[in-house]
Order: sequence, then structure tokens, then C-alpha cells
Amino acid sequence: MVPADDASTPPGAQTYVTEIDPDERPTEAVVAAVAELAGSAPERLDPLYDAVEPDALDAFFDHAGRTDVPQRLTFAYAGFEVTVEGDGTLLVSREPTAVGRGR
Repeated sequence: MVPADDASTPPGAQTYVTEIDPDERPTEAVVAAVAELAGSAPERLDPLYDAVEPDALDAFFDHAGRTDVPQRLTFAYAGFEVTVEGDGTLLVSREPTAVGRGR
């Protein structure tokens, strides 16, 4: 993952960008990316289904890959803001105000 250079990122926030591997389910990519940034093992994170329905996330990504209309899904997970884009881009950021709020 690499830090994003994005003007929409709030001051003090770090946003990291990676691409979802075509052989990987988006749910697996999200958990792996958040665990890496949190410095935690994936199994130590809260269940992803507490933040988003995993089957719906995978279905969203599958559908988004078959349309020309840009698609984006954003949700909070384990203190991070996660954005999955239909083109396979995964953005993960921890906003300073989100830390400690149970997001």
C-alpha cells in the first residue's frame, strides 16, 4: 500500500491506496489492508460484518466491474474509513477525529 496524494484527505489524515487483486475477494482485501495499517493480525479485528454485509460488498464489486458507470462504496471499519471503488481501487484512511470513537 502506498500513501495517497489526495487533496480531499483532511489535514492530519493518512490515506493509503492499493489495488484489489483480481483473484482476491474484496472482503479479504479490506480485512488484510486494515489489519496491516492497524498493525494487527486480521483475526484480531472486529468482524467485518459489524461494518458491512460481506456478501453485499463482494456482490457490489462484482457488479461494478461490469458497468461503465463509476461505482464507489465507503464505510467505517475498525477505526478506518474504507472506500472500495468499482475499478479495484481500495482506499483506507484513519481520520484523526475517528480514533477512539468506535468507528
